[in-house]
Amino acid sequence: MKNKIAWLVYRPEKKRNKENTFDSNYNIGALVVNNELIKAGYEIGYVTPESANEADIILISFTSTYDLIAYYKAVSKYKHWKNRKFKVIAGGFGLQNINSIKNYIDIAVFGRAEGQIIDIINGNYDYDNVMVLPEIKPIKIRQVDSLYSDEICLIKKNKVWKETFVGCPNRCKFCHYSWARKKVGTVTYLSERLVNKPQILWKDIKKINKYLSSLKAAMDGFSEKLRNFYGKKISNLEIIEGIEHIGSFTGTTMINVYNICNMPNETKDDFDEFKLVLDKCNPINKTIIVLQSSPFRPSPITPMQWEPVKLLPDWHKVSGTTFYSKNNLLAVHSLMNESCWSHLVTTIIERATEQSEKLINTICFSSKLNKYKAEQKVKMLEHHFDLSPYLREYDVEEKLPTWYLESYTPNEKIKKMAVKLKQNLGLAA
Repeated sequence: MKNKIAWLVYRPEKKRNKENTFDSNYNIGALVVNNELIKAGYEIGYVTPESANEADIILISFTSTYDLIAYYKAVSKYKHWKNRKFKVIAGGFGLQNINSIKNYIDIAVFGRAEGQIIDIINGNYDYDNVMVLPEIKPIKIRQVDSLYSDEICLIKKNKVWKETFVGCPNRCKFCHYSWARKKVGTVTYLSERLVNKPQILWKDIKKINKYLSSLKAAMDGFSEKLRNFYGKKISNLEIIEGIEHIGSFTGTTMINVYNICNMPNETKDDFDEFKLVLDKCNPINKTIIVLQSSPFRPSPITPMQWEPVKLLPDWHKVSGTTFYSKNNLLAVHSLMNESCWSHLVTTIIERATEQSEKLINTICFSSKLNKYKAEQKVKMLEHHFDLSPYLREYDVEEKLPTWYLESYTPNEKIKKMAVKLKQNLGLAA
């Protein structure tokens, strides 16, 4: 008799769209797993935290750190999750540090699950990327050598998805994705997504040969110095040329520019340098820069996982404001900039230890704490807890909270890169 399997439906930490249902919040990884199970003859249902006992096996796919917070809020108060009769199998890109939710899942799968999921459902956990909790052991994030061959129907969008590439050709020292997913496939962001709202590498902007109303590209560092330090080899000249190329097509174009801010050695001078770069841009047609500044987090298995965290400045405070304007060029801060509170909470989840549950419980459920604004909440938490383990710089020889993780790049190699980076930062100070 086949096990009764169900995906868990729970309230997300951040609403992703207006409908906000399980089907509308597309998660390709979950859909691939679903496809493999259906092909094997399983019927898949849905349960909520309240109805969890209706299933034998519950599946969860975490897409980001925010999903771990939402999951903790959704299940940690229920007695039937602490004394569960069902098995909880979790995976997904957001599952980077197991410590915050280790008491509420049974099996953690790191990396790609197709090719393994049927075995895992049937109780075979003998894989080097599978962790049987509560024991935490070294694991290696599973990669793929070839792209997923099946097409996946995206019902809500009335289209079909087929995998054309995995990973990223860049090796930015702060980016978990680049170090967790080996590059497979020759397709680039440009050729894959040159549709209404393409997301492309900055170096590919000059390959665009037609008018686009909007596009997305990552700059990741206000200044050329920052970008060079952290592996995003984009010069100021390339920034200028990219903006002017987009502005050469008739019509108004909006460029959503993703940027990592609050880098360990970042100063106001770096932001001022970006404004000086904009001074030199002269697009022929109206060009709007929407700068989305995401604060640096020391992501696991990256060369920067040992670096300290800077909660300030809080770029959320300037969300939606204009910081540069002239002729055909307008630059504004994104409405999506995170607050120092969101930055702190997600950093705590990424650097959580087995001793972090009281802190995480307070963050999730303290009614007194959560009625205040971002900076006040940070100060209150600092008053009642020692936050230094989550914010401080680590020595490369220290045992990190995510000591058990390894990717396709050996940890020793990542450590050597971290040592070199720290040396370079010391020389530049």
